[in-house]
Amino acid sequence: MTPEFNTYIWAEVILGTIEGENIGRDCSPGLNLKKWAEEVGFINVNQKVIKIPIGPWAKDPLLKELGMINLAQLLDGLEGLSLKPLIAAGYTEAETFALVAKVRSELKSKAFHSYYT
Repeated sequence: MTPEFNTYIWAEVILGTIEGENIGRDCSPGLNLKKWAEEVGFINVNQKVIKIPIGPWAKDPLLKELGMINLAQLLDGLEGLSLKPLIAAGYTEAETFALVAKVRSELKSKAFHSYYT
């Protein structure tokens, strides 16, 4: 995904706002799960990082299904996920809803093959 996509802009603002601790949330807790488990006494902790698609674009049937489920949950929660971080980053409510609408449209259009780990 590149900067000409609204989804790229959305992700950069969301991650920058959250990571910048403007709202006090960790947007990537998965990266810390092994460390946290070990800190509380678990031993022999294994961690496997996998890519989860957003949308049904993957060729593998399991990843295709996971991607569709992931897309559905992302589209359903997009406004709730976006409102506080975007307003904290300086967006107005109207600008936030406009950007979210563009992101929703891009995600539905299959304009790119996106995923997260």
